[in-house]
Amino acid sequence: MKRLYKPSEYKTLQHKTELRHMISHLRIEQVKMMKDLHPLMCSFVKTILYYIQFDSKELINFAIWLKCYLEKLTREHIAASHAKYMTTLEKFHVAKQKNSNEVEGLKKDVDNNESDLLSASLGFEHFIREIAQVYEAILDHESRVSGETINNATWFPKVPANLLMAGFPFELMNGDLIHVPIVWVKAVLNELAALIGDKKCLIVSVVGIQSSGKSTLLNMMFGLQFPVGHGRITKGAFMQLIPVNDERLSFEIIVVIDTEGLRAPELGHENYQHDNEFATFIMGIADINIVNINGESQGEMNEVLQMVVHALLKMKTASDSLNLKQSCIFVHQNVKTDDGNNDALEYSLQRMINLLDEMTTEAADQLDISDIESFKQVIDFDKRHVWYLPNLYTGEHPITRVNPSYSRGIEKIKETILFEIATQRQAYFTLTDTNSRIEDIWNGILTEDFAFNFKNNLEAKAFTKLDSHYQELY
Repeated sequence: MKRLYKPSEYKTLQHKTELRHMISHLRIEQVKMMKDLHPLMCSFVKTILYYIQFDSKELINFAIWLKCYLEKLTREHIAASHAKYMTTLEKFHVAKQKNSNEVEGLKKDVDNNESDLLSASLGFEHFIREIAQVYEAILDHESRVSGETINNATWFPKVPANLLMAGFPFELMNGDLIHVPIVWVKAVLNELAALIGDKKCLIVSVVGIQSSGKSTLLNMMFGLQFPVGHGRITKGAFMQLIPVNDERLSFEIIVVIDTEGLRAPELGHENYQHDNEFATFIMGIADINIVNINGESQGEMNEVLQMVVHALLKMKTASDSLNLKQSCIFVHQNVKTDDGNNDALEYSLQRMINLLDEMTTEAADQLDISDIESFKQVIDFDKRHVWYLPNLYTGEHPITRVNPSYSRGIEKIKETILFEIATQRQAYFTLTDTNSRIEDIWNGILTEDFAFNFKNNLEAKAFTKLDSHYQELY
């Protein structure tokens, strides 16, 4: 689907038409496959259809049970896959030291085992993905399915909508493909608005490098249970709802978005385009973005922000509907702030602000935008909203406990977000507005191609100059 909208993916209108026909053909194949679904998927669909129509409370119990059961199976499967991977890796290292002829074969086995390990997990979100595909296929080819099938499909979006109300996360973006099933997402959010009303919401997201403590920060801040751990635990983007009952606040719900880590080594050379598209989407749809950084160094995160600013500027100039005003704060985790190095932190902060302003000006110059001179003009930012948190745990293993200073820091950040930054907003999006906002940002990303292909502004600038010289020669 993404290839249809990316200019670099097709050379002519004929090629674009061929891609469109290919997508239609795949949808037709999906419709045909529905007649011969796997027994497990058939059982899942029948169960959720029964519960959503006749006993929505029991749907919650079923979802909790299935989630726990799948997590148990995943743990067992991952343990076996990891053991197999480590055994093969050890054989590879031994063969490499001996300059054995088996090195090439073992290298392929290592790569295959690593791929199996990365795809070993099976979660509740995978089942929801499947019914999302079924839903979109039915809508695309209603003439090829029965009236009963169409009627059953209309119940599908009600399932995640009810689960969202019960505190379950909803997958907003497929992390394996970096794709937003926009028809499905809009249907779910429309059902949610029908269930709870078209309420005003504040969208808070977090972005950062892999294993920098993003999910932990959201869990501590809002009392959630996003999965945490080392490596690429979260894939894609998941949203969760928090009702607001504070009369001092003008919004009625908080939409919290947890995201996968950027610069994941598992993605290899693909991570630049992957990360740039992903970060632009998340920072584009959120009202307030928490830029999470592990330690004092923000080098890799600055590279991502450069391309995000470039893409947002280009999309804003292309469409008024994308001219949104987002805010951000910076949170540095695992930083000691009580050892007398406040001057160094202040210098580091000022250096970061100067770098953000410089890269924003460069991006604006490349796009011939004369009135943009600072990062704050693209994404609202106040240097007072830079926070330094100590380690989450204090003490030595096995006697460790949560660091009170970390908890107090999280509480201060939360107070600042809700009662300072959020209250300065002149208006809040409703769920319906959020629906349109997600669609506009995603369509903007689909049609934008240039900015996402580079590691940072320096690469983009070098390519632009090279292309300019090439055009002069030819």
